[in-house]
Amino acid sequence: MDHKVIAESSNRVRLGTEDFPGKYVDLVAAPDSLKGLAGRGTVHHVAFATPTAETQLEMIEKLNKFGLEHTEVKDRKYFTSVYFKEPGGVLFEIATSGPGFDVDEELASLGESLSLPAQFEEKREHLNDVLPKFNYPTEKYR
Repeated sequence: MDHKVIAESSNRVRLGTEDFPGKYVDLVAAPDSLKGLAGRGTVHHVAFATPTAETQLEMIEKLNKFGLEHTEVKDRKYFTSVYFKEPGGVLFEIATSGPGFDVDEELASLGESLSLPAQFEEKREHLNDVLPKFNYPTEKYR
Protein backbone atom coordinates (compact mmCIF):
# COMPACT_ATOMS: atom_id res chain seq x y z
CA MET A 1 0.00 0.00 0.00
CA ASP A 2 3.11 2.20 -0.14
CA HIS A 3 2.80 3.04 3.58
CA LYS A 4 5.81 3.53 5.79
CA VAL A 5 6.18 3.30 9.57
CA ILE A 6 5.46 6.76 10.98
CA ALA A 7 5.40 5.96 14.71
CA GLU A 8 5.58 2.99 17.07
CA SER A 9 4.70 2.34 20.69
CA SER A 10 4.50 -0.81 22.79
CA ASN A 11 1.33 -2.11 21.13
CA ARG A 12 0.72 0.25 18.21
CA VAL A 13 2.28 0.86 14.82
CA ARG A 14 1.20 3.84 12.70
CA LEU A 15 1.64 3.24 8.96
CA GLY A 16 0.91 5.86 6.37
CA THR A 17 1.80 7.82 3.32
CA GLU A 18 2.21 10.86 5.57
CA ASP A 19 1.54 11.75 9.23
CA PHE A 20 -1.79 13.49 8.63
CA PRO A 21 -5.31 12.29 9.54
CA GLY A 22 -6.77 10.31 6.67
CA LYS A 23 -3.29 9.42 5.44
CA TYR A 24 -2.36 6.80 8.03
CA VAL A 25 -3.64 3.61 9.66
CA ASP A 26 -2.96 2.58 13.25
CA LEU A 27 -2.45 -1.13 13.85
CA VAL A 28 -2.99 -2.13 17.48
CA ALA A 29 -1.69 -5.44 18.80
CA ALA A 30 -4.19 -6.95 21.25
CA PRO A 31 -3.36 -10.66 21.22
CA ASP A 32 -5.53 -11.44 24.27
CA SER A 33 -8.69 -9.87 22.83
CA LEU A 34 -11.51 -11.87 21.33
CA LYS A 35 -11.53 -12.37 17.58
CA GLY A 36 -14.08 -10.18 15.84
CA LEU A 37 -17.11 -11.78 14.26
CA ALA A 38 -19.04 -10.34 11.35
CA GLY A 39 -22.20 -8.56 12.43
CA ARG A 40 -23.64 -5.31 13.67
CA GLY A 41 -20.99 -2.95 14.98
CA THR A 42 -18.04 -4.51 13.19
CA VAL A 43 -15.99 -3.13 10.32
CA HIS A 44 -16.96 -4.58 6.95
CA HIS A 45 -13.87 -3.39 5.09
CA VAL A 46 -11.08 -0.84 5.13
CA ALA A 47 -10.95 1.51 2.15
CA PHE A 48 -7.87 3.22 0.78
CA ALA A 49 -8.10 6.10 -1.68
CA THR A 50 -5.96 6.41 -4.76
CA PRO A 51 -6.08 9.49 -7.01
CA THR A 52 -6.74 7.99 -10.44
CA ALA A 53 -7.55 4.86 -12.42
CA GLU A 54 -3.87 4.72 -13.38
CA THR A 55 -2.67 4.67 -9.77
CA GLN A 56 -5.34 2.06 -9.02
CA LEU A 57 -3.91 -0.14 -11.78
CA GLU A 58 -0.43 0.30 -10.28
CA MET A 59 -1.80 -1.01 -6.97
CA ILE A 60 -3.39 -3.97 -8.78
CA GLU A 61 0.02 -4.80 -10.24
CA LYS A 62 1.47 -4.78 -6.71
CA LEU A 63 -1.32 -7.08 -5.50
CA ASN A 64 -0.51 -9.44 -8.37
CA LYS A 65 3.20 -9.42 -7.47
CA PHE A 66 2.30 -10.42 -3.90
CA GLY A 67 -0.01 -13.16 -5.19
CA LEU A 68 -3.11 -11.59 -3.63
CA GLU A 69 -6.38 -12.37 -5.36
CA HIS A 70 -8.58 -9.38 -6.09
CA THR A 71 -11.80 -8.44 -7.82
CA GLU A 72 -12.02 -6.82 -11.20
CA VAL A 73 -12.33 -3.03 -11.22
CA LYS A 74 -15.92 -2.28 -10.18
CA ASP A 75 -17.62 0.85 -11.44
CA ARG A 76 -19.43 2.48 -8.50
CA LYS A 77 -20.50 5.50 -10.60
CA TYR A 78 -18.84 8.00 -8.25
CA PHE A 79 -15.56 6.07 -8.10
CA THR A 80 -14.11 2.70 -9.09
CA SER A 81 -13.11 0.01 -6.60
CA VAL A 82 -10.96 -3.09 -6.36
CA TYR A 83 -11.35 -5.44 -3.38
CA PHE A 84 -8.95 -7.97 -1.90
CA LYS A 85 -8.43 -9.84 1.35
CA GLU A 86 -5.18 -9.98 3.22
CA PRO A 87 -4.05 -13.41 4.51
CA GLY A 88 -5.85 -12.88 7.85
CA GLY A 89 -9.16 -12.35 6.04
CA VAL A 90 -9.53 -8.57 6.37
CA LEU A 91 -11.29 -7.09 3.33
CA PHE A 92 -9.60 -4.07 1.75
CA GLU A 93 -10.80 -1.71 -0.96
CA ILE A 94 -8.70 0.49 -3.23
CA ALA A 95 -11.03 3.23 -4.50
CA THR A 96 -10.33 6.08 -6.89
CA SER A 97 -10.95 9.61 -5.66
CA GLY A 98 -13.07 10.42 -8.68
CA PRO A 99 -14.98 11.10 -10.70
CA GLY A 100 -16.80 12.30 -7.56
CA PHE A 101 -20.30 12.89 -6.27
CA ASP A 102 -20.98 15.80 -8.59
CA VAL A 103 -21.20 13.62 -11.73
CA ASP A 104 -25.00 13.59 -11.59
CA GLU A 105 -25.88 16.85 -9.87
CA GLU A 106 -24.55 20.36 -9.62
CA LEU A 107 -22.00 20.99 -6.89
CA ALA A 108 -24.14 23.88 -5.59
CA SER A 109 -27.07 21.52 -4.86
CA LEU A 110 -25.08 18.43 -3.90
CA GLY A 111 -26.90 16.34 -1.32
CA GLU A 112 -30.27 18.10 -1.55
CA SER A 113 -31.94 15.09 -3.17
CA LEU A 114 -31.42 11.35 -3.14
CA SER A 115 -29.00 10.31 -5.88
CA LEU A 116 -28.65 6.61 -6.56
CA PRO A 117 -26.49 4.42 -8.77
CA ALA A 118 -28.50 2.79 -11.57
CA GLN A 119 -28.63 -0.61 -9.86
CA PHE A 120 -30.62 0.90 -6.96
CA GLU A 121 -33.08 3.05 -8.96
CA GLU A 122 -35.74 0.33 -8.80
CA LYS A 123 -35.61 0.66 -4.99
CA ARG A 124 -35.97 4.46 -4.95
CA GLU A 125 -39.56 4.51 -3.63
CA HIS A 126 -38.74 2.05 -0.84
CA LEU A 127 -35.55 3.92 0.09
CA ASN A 128 -37.41 7.23 0.20
CA ASP A 129 -39.93 5.61 2.57
CA VAL A 130 -37.44 4.03 4.98
CA LEU A 131 -34.58 6.52 5.07
CA PRO A 132 -34.86 9.15 7.81
CA LYS A 133 -36.02 12.58 6.71
CA PHE A 134 -33.73 15.48 7.45
CA ASN A 135 -33.76 19.20 6.98
CA TYR A 136 -30.22 20.28 6.23
CA PRO A 137 -29.73 24.08 6.36
CA THR A 138 -27.87 24.34 3.05
CA GLU A 139 -28.06 28.16 3.00
CA LYS A 140 -25.38 28.21 5.72
CA TYR A 141 -22.88 26.51 3.42
CA ARG A 142 -23.32 28.20 0.06
